[in-house]
Amino acid sequence: MSDTNTTGLTVGGQPLDSLQLGAGSEVLETGSRSEVAAVTQRLVEQAQRSLLLHTECLSPGIHDRPDFLEAVRRFCSLHDQTRFLILIQDS
Repeated sequence: MSDTNTTGLTVGGQPLDSLQLGAGSEVLETGSRSEVAAVTQRLVEQAQRSLLLHTECLSPGIHDRPDFLEAVRRFCSLHDQTRFLILIQDS
């Protein structure tokens, strides 16, 4: 299923597995690239209808990970109304 292990990972003092990402305006602070990758993947996994990815650039080690790409593929395959938009500031 997923190469990124989120079990036990905390973000902002809360377990990542228990957070509903994007539901509020909370700011999540991450301390490593692996935490950013886990949060990004978790956000895609929780998306239901649309997802907007706004990033300065597509980052190796985050956006090219097989588990992230598989989560995006599953999300985009949900139904024909699914929308995934990527806004890249520096292509």
